[in-house]
Amino acid sequence: MIIAAWNVRGAGKDKCASTIMDLKKAYDIDVFAILEPRISGPRALRVAQSPGFSHYHIIDAIGFSGGVWLLWNDNSVSLQVVAHSSQSITALIQSSNHKWLLTVVYANPCPGVREALWKYFDGLALASSLPWLVIGDFNDTVNATEKCGGNTNHGGKCFIDWIERNHLVDLGFSGAKYTWCNKRNAEGIIWKRLDRGLCNIDWRMLFPDAQLSHLPRVNSDHCPIMVKLASNHRPDSDNVPFRFQAMWMSHPDFNDFITDKWNSGNGSAMEKTTSLVSSLISWNRQIFGCLFQRKKTILARLAGIQKKLCVCHNPFLHNLEIELTNDYNLILDQEFWLQKSRNTWLKEGDRNTHFFHLSTVIRRRRNKLEGLNNDQGIWITEKHAMKQIIVNYFQGLFDASGSVADYNSLPQLFPHLDEADLDWLSCPISDEDIKNSLFSIGGLKSPGPDAFPALFYQNFWEVCSPDITASVKNCFQTATLPDHLNETFIALVPKVERPASMTQLRPISLCNTLYKVVSKIIVARLRPHMAKLVSPNQVSFVPGRQITDNIIIAHEVLHKFKITKGKKGFIAWKIDLSKAYDRLRWPFIREVLWEIGIRGRTLELIMQCISTVQYKAILNGELTDPFNPQCGIRQGDPLSPYIFVLCMEKLSHIIQQKLQDKTWKPVQICQGGPTISHLFFADDLILFGEASTHQARLMKKCLDDFCDISGQRVSFEKSTICVSPNIHADLASSIATISGSPLTTNLGKYLGVPLIHTRVTKNTYQEIIAKVQKRLASWKSHTLSMAGRMTLLQSVTAAIPLYTMQTAKLPSAVCDRLDQLNRNFLWGHTADTAKTHLVNWETVCKTKLGGGLGIKKASWMNQALLAKTGWRILQHEQGLWAKVFNAKYLKHHDILTAKDSQFPCSSNVWRGVLYGTPVLSRGLKWRVGNGDNVMFWTDKWLSCGPLHQYALNDLSQDMLHSKVSDFLDDGVWDLNSLRECLPDNIIQLILSVHAGFQGSGADQCIWQFNPNGTFSVNSAYNTFLTDENAVAWKWHFIWKLPLPPKVKTFLWTVCHKKLLTNVQRQRRCLTQVPTCPRCGYLMETIAHLFKDCPSSLDIWNALRSGVGNNMGSMDFEDWLLLNLQSKNKVNHGLPWQLVYATFLWFVWKWRCKKVFDQNFIMPLDPHTLILQYALDWATATRPSSSTCIRTVTFLHWQAPLLGTCKVNTDGSRNNTTGMIGAGGLLRDADGAWLKGFTGKLGVGSILEAELWGIFWGLSLAWDAGVRDVVIECDSTYIP
Repeated sequence: MIIAAWNVRGAGKDKCASTIMDLKKAYDIDVFAILEPRISGPRALRVAQSPGFSHYHIIDAIGFSGGVWLLWNDNSVSLQVVAHSSQSITALIQSSNHKWLLTVVYANPCPGVREALWKYFDGLALASSLPWLVIGDFNDTVNATEKCGGNTNHGGKCFIDWIERNHLVDLGFSGAKYTWCNKRNAEGIIWKRLDRGLCNIDWRMLFPDAQLSHLPRVNSDHCPIMVKLASNHRPDSDNVPFRFQAMWMSHPDFNDFITDKWNSGNGSAMEKTTSLVSSLISWNRQIFGCLFQRKKTILARLAGIQKKLCVCHNPFLHNLEIELTNDYNLILDQEFWLQKSRNTWLKEGDRNTHFFHLSTVIRRRRNKLEGLNNDQGIWITEKHAMKQIIVNYFQGLFDASGSVADYNSLPQLFPHLDEADLDWLSCPISDEDIKNSLFSIGGLKSPGPDAFPALFYQNFWEVCSPDITASVKNCFQTATLPDHLNETFIALVPKVERPASMTQLRPISLCNTLYKVVSKIIVARLRPHMAKLVSPNQVSFVPGRQITDNIIIAHEVLHKFKITKGKKGFIAWKIDLSKAYDRLRWPFIREVLWEIGIRGRTLELIMQCISTVQYKAILNGELTDPFNPQCGIRQGDPLSPYIFVLCMEKLSHIIQQKLQDKTWKPVQICQGGPTISHLFFADDLILFGEASTHQARLMKKCLDDFCDISGQRVSFEKSTICVSPNIHADLASSIATISGSPLTTNLGKYLGVPLIHTRVTKNTYQEIIAKVQKRLASWKSHTLSMAGRMTLLQSVTAAIPLYTMQTAKLPSAVCDRLDQLNRNFLWGHTADTAKTHLVNWETVCKTKLGGGLGIKKASWMNQALLAKTGWRILQHEQGLWAKVFNAKYLKHHDILTAKDSQFPCSSNVWRGVLYGTPVLSRGLKWRVGNGDNVMFWTDKWLSCGPLHQYALNDLSQDMLHSKVSDFLDDGVWDLNSLRECLPDNIIQLILSVHAGFQGSGADQCIWQFNPNGTFSVNSAYNTFLTDENAVAWKWHFIWKLPLPPKVKTFLWTVCHKKLLTNVQRQRRCLTQVPTCPRCGYLMETIAHLFKDCPSSLDIWNALRSGVGNNMGSMDFEDWLLLNLQSKNKVNHGLPWQLVYATFLWFVWKWRCKKVFDQNFIMPLDPHTLILQYALDWATATRPSSSTCIRTVTFLHWQAPLLGTCKVNTDGSRNNTTGMIGAGGLLRDADGAWLKGFTGKLGVGSILEAELWGIFWGLSLAWDAGVRDVVIECDSTYIP
C-alpha cells in the first residue's frame, strides 16, 4: 500500500488536478490526502473526482484557508472514515488481517488553533489502542535543524510535547531535507520541514519496512510526501549470509550437538566452522524450531482450544491451554532481539521487551538503502544496479594506480627499537596468547563471513581450542593466512540521516572472528612500543595518552589566538582526509614497518593481513559480488588503527623536519612554553603556524608530499581554516585561497567537543542537550521498565558529555537541563504528562549503598571529571598537554593552591581545571615513606585529617614546620614525644603507619578514596556524598538479591516508603480520599497495602505455607526486613526472598489495575501466578551447570621445594578496639624454623594487618639472605 499527502496550496489551480493524476500514476498511490485545497462546495467535488479515485471524503476549506481531502481506491484498500475535524480526517484501514488507524492532517498556521488539534489527537489516542499513523502538514518543526534561513527556531513546544506524551516515532525520510520553501531570493529564502509522518510504537512494529519519501516539489511551495508500507528491497534468502543465533546455546542438547559435529569434522578450525553452517541450519529447523513458526503454531492451537472451551468446559483442554500459554511465554526470543538490536549497554532488563524489538526495527529502517545516486547523479532503486554501484565505487576507491613518489625522500625519524623489543615482536606465540586474544573479543560483536561470533568459540573453548591453537600458530610460523580466513564483509553505515550516495556511507569491515584472533595477537605485541614510536602530537591508540590531551591543547592554542595582539598572527587549519583508511598504499605501509625495524615473518604476516583481503558488501542484507582491493586497510580490523597511526607519523616527520629547518613557524603557547605545529588524533588533523602566505604554501606542500607517497587525499573544500583576530582580512583571504579551504571564524567541533572562540554561554553546549534529548526519546521511556531506564541513564546518556565535561566547566544552566532530562526520563515525565517523582533527585543521585540509584548529577560529575585532569598534573605526566599547562600557568603556582583570580587572562579549559581542584583537595593524602617531605602537623597523612587540631598544647611556629621524619628513628616512632602532644587514640592511628625504615621509599601523594591510591572519577564523585554514605542505607542489600531488575527498583521505592498509595497521594494533594480502593479501609498506608488488606492477606496465606514466619502485629519495616533476608526455600526450591518480592510486586500491580482499569478481573489463583513468575525467573537465570561436587580437602603445611624457603604469615584485628597485629615465621625445605616475628601495628583494618604481615615476612627473609621464597597466608582478601 502506498499513501501520499500533499499541501497543494489551492486545488483550484489549473495544474493541480493534472499533477495529482501524474503522481497517482507515477507512484501507484492507493490513498491520497490533499491538504489546504482552499476550495469547497461543488467545485471541490469536481476536482476531488477528477484524479480517478473511487472514493473520497472532504472537509471543506473555511473561506480560502484550510481544508482536508482524503481520496482512495476501494479495490486496493479497505478504508472507512471514523472521525474528522476541521484539521484532520481519521480512517480505519484493514490490511492483511490487521486493523490500524490513518490520520491525515493539515495543522492550522495559528499556534492557538494548532494546540487544539494536539488535544483532539490526545483524545483519539486515548479512545483507541490500534496502531496509528499520522501524516500530513503539521505546520511546525521539532528542532532547529528542520529550518534553514530566517530566525532560529528550536521547534514548537506544544507540538514536541504532543509527540512525547503519545510516544510517537518519526518515520524519517529520504529525499530533500525540507518540505516547504518560501520561494524568495537567496537572501530571504527560508526552508522548513513542515510535512512528516509520525506513528505509535505498535504501527512501527506492524510495518517495520515502511519508509517515507519527499517527492519533487512542483506547483506548490510544499513537496508531496509518500509512505510505502513495504520495502522494494526484500532480501533474497539464497544471498543472505548465515548468522549464528546466541539463543541456540540455551537449548539443553546444543552442547552435545556442537561437540559431536566439531569432533567429527575434518580440516582446520576455519574449515570445521564452515562445515557447521549446514548442520546448524538443519538442527534449527528440525530440533530447535524456527522461533516465529513455533509461536505461530502455538497461537493457532490456542485459538482452536479456546474456541472449543467457549462451547463447553473440558479439564484436559483447560490444562493444555495453560501449558501452551507457558510454552509461548518461555520461548527464548529475548536473546535473539538483544543480539539483533546491538544495544550492548542494556545488559539486564525484562523479558523480551518492546524496547529491543523497536530498537531493531528503527535501526534496520535507518540503515536500509532504498536507492543510490550513480556517477551521473541519477537515482537508482533497482537492486542489482545498486549492487553494481557499490562494487564500482569500492573498486575505484581501492585502485592504487598512479605515480608514486620515492619513500626515501621523506625524513627517516622513527626511533630505533631495541633488539630485545624486536625479538619479542617475532617470538613464538603461546596457547595463552591465543586464548587471551579470543576472549578479549566482545562475545556478540558482529562476525564476518564465518558467521560465528566470539561467544561461540568462548563457550566451546574446550572443544575448539586444539584446532584454533594449531591454525593460529601455523599463521605465525608460515607468515601466511589460510584460505577464506581473510574474507571480509563490508557493512554500509549511514554517516548522515538520509544517505543518497556512497560518499555518505561509512564502510565498516566485518572480519572473521578467527582472523581477529591473529590480528589481536599482533596488536598486543605492537601496542607497548607505540609511545616510543609515535610523537606526542598524536594521541590515538597510544597507551598512556588520552583523547582529552589534544582537546586541551587545541583550546589553549585558540585561546592564544584570541589574546594575540600586534602584527604577528596565526593560522589553524583543520584538515579533512577523504577515506583515510581506504587510500593507504600497501608499499607505503611496508616501508613504514621496515623503517621501524619490523622484518621477516612478522612483517610478511602483517602484510598478508592487509593485502589478502577479499570483500563482499552487504546491501539491505544481501551480498554483492566479491572484489579485491589494491590498497587500503579495514575499519573493523583490530590491527588497522595502529598501522594507520604509524603511517600518519610520517606526516609528523615531514613537519618535524621543517621545524628543524626553521621554515615552519609554529605557535608558541607562551613565553618559554612549548611550540605547537600540529595535533593528530588518527585522521583528525589540525595544523598550526604563523599567519603568512609563505606558511600557507609550506603547509600545503607538506600535505601534498605526504599524500603523493601515502595515497592519502585531502578534501580541501571540506577542510576549514581560521586565523587569529588580529590578522587583516586581505591576508586571511590570501591564506584561504592558497590553502584551497574556506575561511571561518569558528572551527566547530574537534573530537566531538566544541572549540571555544568566544564567550561561553549555554548555547555553546546546546548540541549536548539535543543529543541527550534524542537518546531519551519518549518511546524509549514507554517501552522500558524503570530498571531499564535507570540502566540507560547510567550507561548511555552519561557518556554523551564525557569528553566535554573533562575539558570544560559546563554552564550551570546546561547541567540543570541535563539533570532535568534525566530526572523526567527516569520517572516517565513529559511537559504535559506530569508523572510523580516519587523520590527526590538528591536521594536518587546517591550511591546504591547510600540509598540512591547511582545516577550521576551533572554538575558534580563535571567537577569530578575536571579533577581527573588536575590529578594527572599532580602525577607529573610528561605529555605535551602537561607541558602546556606547566609552562603557561604553573611556573610560579601549585595546582592545589592556585586560584582563578591569579589568572585574569586564562582559557576556559584552565578555569575548568581549577574548578575541579576542591575535589582533589578533599581526596588527597600523603602516603608516608621516609617522612622527609610530609609536614607532621599540617599535612593530611592520617585518615583523621591534619594533626594540629588534636594537639594537646599550643604549637610554636618551629613545631608547625616539623616533618614526620622528626618523630621517627629508623622506622620506630618516638612514643615519648608523641605522648607529650597528642591523645592516645591519635597515637594509635600513628602507630599503624609504618615508615622511616630502610626501603620504605619516598613520600607519595595518593588518592585516599581508592584502595590502590590512584584517582578514579567514581570515587571523586562520591566525595560529594561523603556525609550521606558515612552510614550505609539499611536496605542496600536488596541490590544483591536474586531478583528481576524491575522488581529491585520497585523494592527500592517500597523501602523508601514512597509508593504512591492513597495516603501518599493525599499528602501530595493528588486525592482527597486516602481510603483503600480494594477493601475500603480508612487509610491505605504502605503497611495496609501489603500486610493488612484482606486481598493481600488471602494471597499471603496461600504462599506462606512452610515458610515459618507470620505477619501478626509485626511492624511493617521489621516484616519487610525479615522476609527479604530470609534464607528459606519454598516450592521447587525457590528462594523465599524471590517469592516474597514477587508477591509485593504483583500486589501493587493488581492494585493499580483495579484502580485504573475498569475491566480488570483479579486472577482466580493469584498465588499460582506469583510462584510461576518466580519459577520462570529462577529457571532463566540459573547457571547452565547446576551440578556441584562436594569434596573434602585436608589442610596441612606443605614444605617448599629443596633450596627454597617458605614464609607463613597471619594478621589479626580486635573488633572492639580496632587494634591490629601480625606475625609470621620462616622455614626451610625440611620444615626447620629459621626466623620469626610478631608485632603490634596500631589501629587499622584486617586487610592492612595481613598485608603488613606479608611485607614484614618478606623483609625477614631478605634480611636472612633468602632470595628464593614462597609466601603463604590464609587471607581470603589476598589472591
